[in-house]
Amino acid sequence: MLQDVKPIMYQKFLNQLTDKNYSKRSIEIVHTTMFNAMEKAVTLAKIEKNPCLGVTIKGQSKNDGITFMESSDIPRFLQATL
Repeated sequence: MLQDVKPIMYQKFLNQLTDKNYSKRSIEIVHTTMFNAMEKAVTLAKIEKNPCLGVTIKGQSKNDGITFMESSDIPRFLQATL
């Protein structure tokens, strides 16, 4: 039942996602979704407290970074695509 979800259980769930090599951003998305759902449950008086409060999101942020083509390289790129 919803009332049985405790913060420690939720933290373990998030930690399992980290252990399965989900990206930190993916875990943040899961957390945001769960947090908002639990907030709605509090609003509807289904639970007293949001068990998602105060968790720690672990994991590595992917820092691939976006690189852009230099404007001076555009003509050469376009020529290569023909």
